[in-house]
Amino acid sequence: MENLHEADRSSLLLLEFLARQIYDIPVLVLATYREPEADLKDAVRDTVGSIVGNGHRIALVGLQRNEIGDFLSQGFEIFLTEESFSVVQEGTGGNPLFLDGRMEGAEMGKAADVLRAELAAASAQDVKALEAFWSADCQKWVPGAYLQGADQVVAWDQALWEAFPDFQVIPTRTIEEGSAVGFHGRVTGTHQGTLRTPNGDIPPTGRRVDFTIGGDCEIQGSQVVSMRLHFDRLEILEQLGVAPVPEPGARSQRWHV
Repeated sequence: MENLHEADRSSLLLLEFLARQIYDIPVLVLATYREPEADLKDAVRDTVGSIVGNGHRIALVGLQRNEIGDFLSQGFEIFLTEESFSVVQEGTGGNPLFLDGRMEGAEMGKAADVLRAELAAASAQDVKALEAFWSADCQKWVPGAYLQGADQVVAWDQALWEAFPDFQVIPTRTIEEGSAVGFHGRVTGTHQGTLRTPNGDIPPTGRRVDFTIGGDCEIQGSQVVSMRLHFDRLEILEQLGVAPVPEPGARSQRWHV
């Protein structure tokens, strides 16, 4: 069973019942879940705790540095420099699925390469590099804000870096059509600084966030001239513990912005 963190209440109860019934039977039931999301949901957390009492929990860790090198060289014939190694390792945590997604489309044209480099600069919190990837009159639309010019774009990212010092954006898929690039990915970080929002500041909670993003952008030469970025603001507030978490199944009925 995959994605246990997204299971509804009835499925969780069935899993608990099954675990009790087959306790003395030589059969393996494997269930996977993402820990950050599971910890936010009482029903999932309680179910996992109950099952672990009569079973085994295996925490999966990311690939080590040398294993990442083998994975990329043998699977994609990609050989990274020492500096690139650090960015990839920090951005993916060594997760093979994220490594595969990040390398997907590596042979696409220059537009996709520019986007990936811009996202890497944001993850590295490199102000000068980030500024260079945006045109002087660029435009960026994000949930709740419109940004114009490289200065505003970089300032918006800097506010995120302040709130999440270990901020990482991980592209999992890119699609290119001429100068237009569509992308999907994840953002992770630990809330250790003040998060400044249009509705007021949120002091550090120490909580970990891990949420999905998507968007599209227009590339001219080696710069981004426009981007529309989409993510669920309410999901972030839920993960920070400042908004109530909906019942299982309710999330699918919510609009994303």
